Amino acid sequence: MQHNTLVTKCTLVFGIIGMLILSATVTHHNQVQLKIINTKLRIIDLLSVPTNISPQYHLAGVVSSPARCANEPAIIAQVVDKHTVPSPPVQTSHPRKSIWIGKIQYTAKQQELLEIAYIKGSRVGFPETIQALLLQETRAGLFGDGIGDTTLEVGRRSYGVMQMKVGTTRMVLKKHKSLILKYFPRRKTYNRLRDEDIIIKSVLDDTFNIHMASLKFKMHRERSKTWAQAVVAYNRGQRASTRIGNHTTHKYFKDIRHKVLNEVRPFNDKINIATMVNL
Repeated sequence: MQHNTLVTKCTLVFGIIGMLILSATVTHHNQVQLKIINTKLRIIDLLSVPTNISPQYHLAGVVSSPARCANEPAIIAQVVDKHTVPSPPVQTSHPRKSIWIGKIQYTAKQQELLEIAYIKGSRVGFPETIQALLLQETRAGLFGDGIGDTTLEVGRRSYGVMQMKVGTTRMVLKKHKSLILKYFPRRKTYNRLRDEDIIIKSVLDDTFNIHMASLKFKMHRERSKTWAQAVVAYNRGQRASTRIGNHTTHKYFKDIRHKVLNEVRPFNDKINIATMVNL
């Protein structure tokens, strides 16, 4: 009799424990589902805002062919008087297909991103540099999924085709607060902008990411003694760049210079980027 009572109690206890475990599992599942739904809603919220990625762009501040800029050094660009830069925007629209330039193939998407980089780079005075940075970081969107080293914490990762960190993007937006209304109209102010907003926008909106990177490079150039230091600072950070003796011997600078001379210029010349208009 006592044995049966003990068995009954044990069965009841284990039954209660099983119910608690099942309840906890269901609760956790619901929480995960809620997080997924919230993330999807945020993405939908951002996608409802035009990203300005389309076959047509406005080339503001574009130098006449060959595509060079006065702010980029002589080793990279021919010296062009800044007053020769036409102020009226030039509209470009043309069908895209994969092209070969030497042994390098450029997909339609890569061409699109390189054009955006040229546009945004022209507005800060460094079109070829921004294009080279785009190729260096992700091969103009060909490599990766827009998320950097996943072994790092979320806040320390780099995002987008230009591999921009959240903190760096915040620094750019803090200096150019008018862009918050443009890219995050529902946030309205800098203080209401969340890290998740920046991450999602950086991954989904290539134009935004390239725009932020262009402004970032401009900030580095303003704080650097030379163009070479600004290039290294983009990769290593401004403070770290000051501890490097000869910036022209740094691997990242050499890679960028090589890409400008051997990839960016041939690409721009091939598609005649500076004179593209909507015929």
